[in-house]
Amino acid sequence: MRTARGFTLVELLIVISIIGILGVLTFANFKDFSQAQILSKAITDTQTILRQAQSNATSSTLCNNTGGLNWGVNFNSSGTGVDLICGPADSVQKTINFTNVKVVSIKGSSCISKLNLPFKISYSPLYGKVTFTGSDNCIALSPTITLSITNNKTGEQKSFNITQGGATDAQ
Repeated sequence: MRTARGFTLVELLIVISIIGILGVLTFANFKDFSQAQILSKAITDTQTILRQAQSNATSSTLCNNTGGLNWGVNFNSSGTGVDLICGPADSVQKTINFTNVKVVSIKGSSCISKLNLPFKISYSPLYGKVTFTGSDNCIALSPTITLSITNNKTGEQKSFNITQGGATDAQ
């Protein structure tokens, strides 16, 4: 009597079908994951540049090694990037351009309007006191502002707060 070796055609087709279904599901989940990572990266990059400006101001780092101890972050009017700025002329030291994300809301805790672009956060030398400057004058009076960044493809939105004490809190 002869024993069968190998797999039947039906068994192979079932295994190939299962592998195909798992591949499609994995690809779909990876696309969602990568879009979420784009938004998280924009939040992290923004917080990093804010921390760098604050650190440079409190450590009395000179702008371009020549002068000007004032450091800050400028959010451009289109909401698609931020600049690390320094000195009295707001000299741009570093620019971060967002990919597929946009700042859609900068709202002060004492403001009615939601979008205040262009927007600037300044850190004073030595103590790092934070000053908010936006298109709406009430933003300067707000003890806390909330920045909301949206993924252009998925519509997912994340926010974080910045206090006048310099603390940032991602939500």
